Amino acid sequence: MLTVFFIYPMLHRMPNKPLSALTLQDRNAEVQIQVHRKWEFRGAVDNGPILHIDMILTDCTGNAIHCQIPSFLAATRGDEFQVGKIYKMTRFSVARAKSTYKPVDGDLMLYVKPYTTLELCHTSPSGFPLYVYHLTSYDKIDPDGSNARNFHDVLGIITEISAIKPVGNAHIPSSYNRHVLIKNLSDDILKITLWGKRAQEFSLTNTYDPQKQTPIVVLFVGCLPKEYQGEVLLSGGAACHWYFNPSIEEAEAFYSRIESEKINIELPSLDKQEITPPSFPQREHHNLKYILSLNPHDVPDQGYECTVTITCIPEGKTWYYIACNTCPNKPSIDPVIRQCSTCRSTNYCFRYKLTFKASDGTEEAEMFAFDNVARTIIGKPCPTVVASFPDASAIPPEIAAIVSRKYTFIIEFNSQSFRFLEKTLLIKGIVASYGRMTSLPIVQEKDDVQLPLTPTKNKLITTAAESPSTPMSRLSTADSPSMPQKLTYSPAKNKP
Repeated sequence: MLTVFFIYPMLHRMPNKPLSALTLQDRNAEVQIQVHRKWEFRGAVDNGPILHIDMILTDCTGNAIHCQIPSFLAATRGDEFQVGKIYKMTRFSVARAKSTYKPVDGDLMLYVKPYTTLELCHTSPSGFPLYVYHLTSYDKIDPDGSNARNFHDVLGIITEISAIKPVGNAHIPSSYNRHVLIKNLSDDILKITLWGKRAQEFSLTNTYDPQKQTPIVVLFVGCLPKEYQGEVLLSGGAACHWYFNPSIEEAEAFYSRIESEKINIELPSLDKQEITPPSFPQREHHNLKYILSLNPHDVPDQGYECTVTITCIPEGKTWYYIACNTCPNKPSIDPVIRQCSTCRSTNYCFRYKLTFKASDGTEEAEMFAFDNVARTIIGKPCPTVVASFPDASAIPPEIAAIVSRKYTFIIEFNSQSFRFLEKTLLIKGIVASYGRMTSLPIVQEKDDVQLPLTPTKNKLITTAAESPSTPMSRLSTADSPSMPQKLTYSPAKNKP
């Protein structure tokens, strides 16, 4: 009998490599890591498919790195990584870190592969950090600033908690949220809006004593700056986490202050109830060939869903307009005299009216998006783009960069489609984003159509850029400056 021995590199005998020493060339490095935080990203909906699983991994020397499990491995490898457990990991990919929405600072990140090995460590070395954070002062939170696409971490004293409230309408996926108000040592108030599961998981039932009324210090990490109705706040989605009464140096001043202070926090009664998001009519998902064949009058009020890739930006169509900032519906303002014909106001703003073509391989359609949806697709507010590129008839780089991005949209026909044979789809909302595709869909020509010998030359803006698939959180086309993360791994203290 012939016996064949397969000899593999003895990776388990290699010394553990610090996370800070990893390079892009590392293929067989072994690291000893602890899963510090972990979350599932499902796009714009709470119960959608997992687009990827994100983790923050730390080592015993105090380093931290972002690690991602792609969607095709989420079901098979996701449960192997348990928060708080220590593992030896090999055969992972080292890649350049994302330029925006980085949960930790650093030039590199890790990807779990089908061949990645994971071995649970039964002994726990000391030195793993208890917290990974970089504090942002309240006055530095700017939804339109250079750090708007970076996660923010803040510290404060809890002053108020709202009940969980269902939100959503026929065009936006249903969810629920709750607001947490915190204050700093200057008594400045900051609102944290928690969404979906994070809203339901946040509770002070086992932390706050209504009889003693001892204030609670909280460290929020993984929040994004937003602005709603003129109020600057932080939004806490899947990446958000919090620590009550954290043992960090910056919290000592808060603990000294609250020694003689009491705060009455009304605990919402809904904390003990199961929350059900509002239900709306279910939308059907169809391809473009089916949708474009329809009579516009036959489309249901809730619209349809379709999954498409943006293929080009037609030239010659303006991408923004000047709107009245006083009227509720913001009509167009005369571009010469800059005055609203409805209310005569001269208070104006710039708003998107974005047109592009998209395809799913069955057909190609012209699509149109107004300001709110267009801002999400482009990743920047309209006034920011206009400031650097005021020509409304030319295509700025920020808009040209959306070509090859794939989305699931909520669509219906625009008003012109009811009057003319040419049809344009109006985008009412975004269900999910799948990032940039490596190739564009090709519509198969019909057999009974004879192609011209010389192709028609259309003036289109296209791009062949290629990058990994990215989620909703990476819609921006601009790089943000890196933000150093602070690691604290001192022994925990017992705080009130």
